[in-house]
Amino acid sequence: MYKYHYDNKISIYYQKLGYKEVCKHILNYFWLNNDQELEKNLELVSNKKGKKVFSLMWNNSKYYIKKYKYKRVSKKVQSIIRKPEGNRNFSIALELLESGLSTATPIFGLIKKNLITYDSIYVTKEATGVTLKKYIQEKLYEKDKLIKRLAKLWGEFTKYNFIHQDPTPDNLIIKNNDNLQFSFIDLDDVYSPNYVPEIVTAHAVSRFIAKIYINIWSQSRVDLFEEGGLELFLEEFVKSHSKSINKESFILKIKHLILKKVIKRSKKLLINNKTLSKLYSEVRLLF
Repeated sequence: MYKYHYDNKISIYYQKLGYKEVCKHILNYFWLNNDQELEKNLELVSNKKGKKVFSLMWNNSKYYIKKYKYKRVSKKVQSIIRKPEGNRNFSIALELLESGLSTATPIFGLIKKNLITYDSIYVTKEATGVTLKKYIQEKLYEKDKLIKRLAKLWGEFTKYNFIHQDPTPDNLIIKNNDNLQFSFIDLDDVYSPNYVPEIVTAHAVSRFIAKIYINIWSQSRVDLFEEGGLELFLEEFVKSHSKSINKESFILKIKHLILKKVIKRSKKLLINNKTLSKLYSEVRLLF
């Protein structure tokens, strides 16, 4: 990763040359002077909690721009004590790619220093494909193959000490329906500490499984993990995670955490879903 000081307030983090023109227009539009040429190709995708996401068509390529400007005091303090989000996301993306994990191609991170806080921008190319949520709801076939690929993905993700605090099915893109190639998008809640305790890994994996039920089964009644699917996922996950753990107790802890996270969101899920009801009966006898 390279760093270029545009002026005494703005820094640009990049990996490859070749995006100077689009970078200049983005800087002009958001932080310097209004850029009418960029504006006509720009579309606001979302606007919430100090983050705006735009899509941009430029020279026959589609980009996504995430602009961070926090108003809440807690978020402003956060921007002082750790890397600004634009820079942090860019670094995480490069770490993922170096670990053999796919993400939307990072183009650059832009940082602007205010009096004591930072504003930032993170730019990627579009990650083409369909979200995991849409794939499960509309195109699901060869279920066991999908479960094994997801388990391998999360096993490798946690093996390299990555943690995802919001692993929703909308944050995974399937790039190739036949080979099931996954790409992570929206890295705001992805972290890469030097050491990840076993319990944190268990929380991360159980959070992903709980999100499948909360975000997919509750809407479409498609149960990815029915008929032994959950056991298959956990067995394959432990293989790919490949760290020294007590397999039985680790899997049991994940199952317990899945139930806690689902119940916290909606007890109706537990009552109405056969897989979760069966899991509850199994785990309840052991705790």
